[in-house]
Amino acid sequence: MSAVKTLVRASISGIVYLIDSQKGRVYTYNPDSPVYIGDLERVVGEELVTSEGNLTGARLKLIPNWKPAMERLVAASAATALAPTAATT
Repeated sequence: MSAVKTLVRASISGIVYLIDSQKGRVYTYNPDSPVYIGDLERVVGEELVTSEGNLTGARLKLIPNWKPAMERLVAASAATALAPTAATT
């Protein structure tokens, strides 16, 4: 039986992400289809604190291929936004 992944919404340096609070994995803020982009890395000497959705004491360590992953996400989002809908056809 696999564990259910719980993603929490948090802001790191002013940008909102979804974070797997058990593993520290960071995803784009897209609740329907989050994309893994990196991991939380503790800041030495700082306490890990969340306050009103803001996370301090950690920073985002991006995966090496974060840029192509984000470009695919943006392209897919743009294609969806530009696709004709039943209301416009």
